[in-house]
Amino acid sequence: MDEKFDRREMLKNALVASVGVVAATPMPVRSFVRLVLPMISRVFMCFVVFRLDHQKAEKETRRESAFALALFGIGEKSDAKYEEDTKEVINQVREVLDFPMGADGREQSIEKTRALTNEWVARYRRSGDYSGRPSYGLTYSALNAVSGHFNNFGTKYPFPAKRKDRVFEELTSAETQISRGR
Repeated sequence: MDEKFDRREMLKNALVASVGVVAATPMPVRSFVRLVLPMISRVFMCFVVFRLDHQKAEKETRRESAFALALFGIGEKSDAKYEEDTKEVINQVREVLDFPMGADGREQSIEKTRALTNEWVARYRRSGDYSGRPSYGLTYSALNAVSGHFNNFGTKYPFPAKRKDRVFEELTSAETQISRGR
């Protein structure tokens, strides 16, 4: 972390110093632009190279983590965490949709579902490792339908039977895809 910070600081200081030197010397605007733009583009290229190095290091770290998991059984298997979280959200949604209207604890269960849904979406939406999976798409679609219903109609209005059937079908398909590792 310190090395990254030092490289960024060094690049920032180089840019500030170079622009400061050029700005301090009296010259026409055309000359100023001709001198400053190449310096800015060099610094920008340094940032691009730094970012590419960082992405390469992340890939190597993931590869090393997978190797340690396979060889020694240490490290975190993120696929297992995804499957566990997805199954938990699916079970919670099924529980909420099976609650009869007016039952005690229905509103608390809906709030728990909202929290789990938000957490699950926030965790897996941006990760390309998961967002391209069929199980993710099916689960996300079902969660979106359930959340949209409760956001628009509140907790007092019953969930429509056709929509409930479609959501259950999507959740069942998602569980099938999870069991296949997809």
